[in-house]
Amino acid sequence: SSALLLIACCSLYCIQADSTWSFENFTIVMFASGIGIGTYSLATLHMVLYGLIPIEGPTCGMGYNYARIMGLSGGLGILSHFINEREKFHSAILTPNIQNDESVTAEVINKIQTTLSPSFNDLSVLSNISTTKVATVVREQSYVLAINDGFLFCALLLIITAALVWFCPQCKSQS
Repeated sequence: SSALLLIACCSLYCIQADSTWSFENFTIVMFASGIGIGTYSLATLHMVLYGLIPIEGPTCGMGYNYARIMGLSGGLGILSHFINEREKFHSAILTPNIQNDESVTAEVINKIQTTLSPSFNDLSVLSNISTTKVATVVREQSYVLAINDGFLFCALLLIITAALVWFCPQCKSQS
């Protein structure tokens, strides 16, 4: 339960991520998550193997590894799909807002054009480049918001799972 809560706290910390975050912002979080994942794996393995006789060990170990790999693959697939859908959602919200608020968009495009005008003489090329940069910023912002939604989703799922582990410690099947 504490291992799941540690991973959930790491995920909650990452919700504040933005497009300026780099590897250094994630080092402590990755270290703490690694400790949480290792502790969770040891606890789960102990629970699975508790009370087995040596003959049952290989079969149970093979089933445990198969379930672990399928769980990780399925979880990553679900999380990837969730992030993809949330990116579409955020993009659908951000794009019309940029187009509707023409004064702010025009101001951003003018700033980009002012910055790039010494390098480009053709106004149509300059306009295309500035519009592309604005679209790139919107796409990056949609992706960052979707990743933050993914961190929140993982944190909530881990908190619920940790609570279930805490409240239901004897749910393991008895032979």
